[in-house]
Amino acid sequence: MSDDATLLRGHLHDSPHQVKEIDYGLHAEDLVKALKFFTDDSNPEDITGANGSHLLEYHIILSRVFSCAVSSPRMQKYPEVLYLILDHLSKIWARSEWKTNLIDSFCNCQLRTTFLNVIVFFEKELEVCIMGISSETDQEGTRSYTTLITLLQLILPPLLVLLQSMQSLWTEAVASNIPDVLEDAKYMVFSEETGETVEVLNTDEEEQEENAIRDWLETTRQSGYNVIGMCAQLEGMFDRVLDSSTV
Repeated sequence: MSDDATLLRGHLHDSPHQVKEIDYGLHAEDLVKALKFFTDDSNPEDITGANGSHLLEYHIILSRVFSCAVSSPRMQKYPEVLYLILDHLSKIWARSEWKTNLIDSFCNCQLRTTFLNVIVFFEKELEVCIMGISSETDQEGTRSYTTLITLLQLILPPLLVLLQSMQSLWTEAVASNIPDVLEDAKYMVFSEETGETVEVLNTDEEEQEENAIRDWLETTRQSGYNVIGMCAQLEGMFDRVLDSSTV
């Protein structure tokens, strides 16, 4: 593996329960070079590994990089970095082995959390963008309209695939082949008194995982469909997406 790739991995490997801020001593240009290595088709074995497990690892890494990058005002100057991150994420979602193992990946807490953070970022950016369009004013501190549209065109195909996969959990063909914890997580827990969903406390580890997946399914679907709904208000937003091979 090249020095660029080693450098990136050294900065981004962290514990499952801690997301570190990027050390911006690692210049944006170096990050771009490292990401270009990961998207190099001449090194597919370094990305997928023998059984595709590295795809999950790199997806988590890149999602974390994206969330850290968009949280830094410095990265406003480097939209190409965000583009490269999402470009590689979209390439992961286009891989057949990723699609094959996607539903099983729903049981991975790091994947759920890191990609939901990416979706929520776009949900918030779109809210500000549409508010600016409605008021015909520029919102201070926001990314340019062109940059946002370019990034959305990269994230929408994976988001649509994700939502389709979530919906498939309720089909007979898929439901018969998913882990028990995922099967149980499909169903909301309601209060008999109010008829509203309730948070389950004081549960064992398996039930906690079930609740975490249930909350993620609900939150991700809500944020995901919000993103799609707001994108529908932007002229021509789905032109490229509808031609995408990843959908």
